[in-house]
Amino acid sequence: MRRQPRPPLSGVSFPSPATLGRRALSSRRNRTRNRTQQHVVNHSQIHTRTRNNSNSRLIAAAQQRPSASSSARFYSALSSLIESTAKESRDNIIMAAQSCPVPWARIKLWIEAQEKAEKQGNPLTKPQLQALSHLVSFVEGPEPDISAQDHVSLLTQHIQFHHKKDASSHLPIYEDVGLEVPISGNFHWRWRTTCSLPSASHMIFPCEGHGVSQGQQPPLFATKKASKQYAAMHALAYLRAMRPPPAAIIAPAPSPASNRVSGGVSLKSATPAVSKSPKASDSSLAMPTGDAGGAPLAPPLPSAEITAQDKPTPAVEPQGASATADGEFYTGDMPSLLEQVAEGAKRLNFGVPKYEIVEDPNKPGSFNGKPIFVNGGRMPDDIGHVTGAMSKSVARQLIAEQLNEYFTAELKQRDDIFRSFTATPVKNLTS
Repeated sequence: MRRQPRPPLSGVSFPSPATLGRRALSSRRNRTRNRTQQHVVNHSQIHTRTRNNSNSRLIAAAQQRPSASSSARFYSALSSLIESTAKESRDNIIMAAQSCPVPWARIKLWIEAQEKAEKQGNPLTKPQLQALSHLVSFVEGPEPDISAQDHVSLLTQHIQFHHKKDASSHLPIYEDVGLEVPISGNFHWRWRTTCSLPSASHMIFPCEGHGVSQGQQPPLFATKKASKQYAAMHALAYLRAMRPPPAAIIAPAPSPASNRVSGGVSLKSATPAVSKSPKASDSSLAMPTGDAGGAPLAPPLPSAEITAQDKPTPAVEPQGASATADGEFYTGDMPSLLEQVAEGAKRLNFGVPKYEIVEDPNKPGSFNGKPIFVNGGRMPDDIGHVTGAMSKSVARQLIAEQLNEYFTAELKQRDDIFRSFTATPVKNLTS
């Protein structure tokens, strides 16, 4: 059903369609123009802000970083100022030295006054000593050389070797003395150690002639250890100088190898010349067969009775630097103690001994030892057994000493027996 148009209102006029069209078009144009202008304004503002920020950063960087020319001028001015100040200071020093001479006379009087005050018990103060240490040295020369040896241990071994029964009462007594010495304006501790020897009438080392020059003071050391080694070194040198050099063990010279007649049987000397070469025969003491009726002379059994005059001198003390090397026992051209023991063992057909040394389980720090032979069946059981040695080196030395003494007595006894067969009867001149 078609709708009927509304009736017109009375007194109201409406624009025509053409007018409405023109108004709508004009309104759209205005809105478009306004948007364009607003966009241009916004873009301009953004560009302006960006440019302003960039300029601000450049200006700030320029302000923070001075130009190369201004930096060069600054350092040049600073260098000139330093140079002028140094020159002015030198000039002032020269002028002061020229205008103010050193009062040597007053300095000498001050030294004399301080010497008198020190004798009266008023020494210099620490600031005065520190000031003087910049001018003179309070230490007399460098520290003496003590080498790389352990002189303290060597001294103890030496005393124990020569005083086996009462070694503890003969051990050295050390005393450390610390001094504050000013060195280059500061105080440092320096040490001086003395070593007293009960076995030498409590003689104290170092002393004049033994580590100290005439009119001088004992040297100072930066450590207690070095100071103690220095004292022990001179004490050991003194004890060694008081002992005679060791004597090599040489068997008595054999009788001439001439044929002699004893009871109708021609006999020859059975003792060859003693050779120091380690290649000597192990059976050099055997009696040759043939001239003695085909019956070889057997070596005599070890005798338990040895007279005092047949007893050899005791073995000597260690003389070397090493605490374990064979050179400790002897030095020089003579055979060492271990070499003499090895040579005697081979001549007696025992074989070169080995030294078995173990720590005493009941006395930590002490060592027990004994020799081991390949052919030691005829050796007395207690020969070479030591207990309570202070070190393995001392134990080895004591074992070698006992073996050396026993071998010397055995070789002498055998030589006496051989000589009894080759001795020429002495005629009685009084008959």
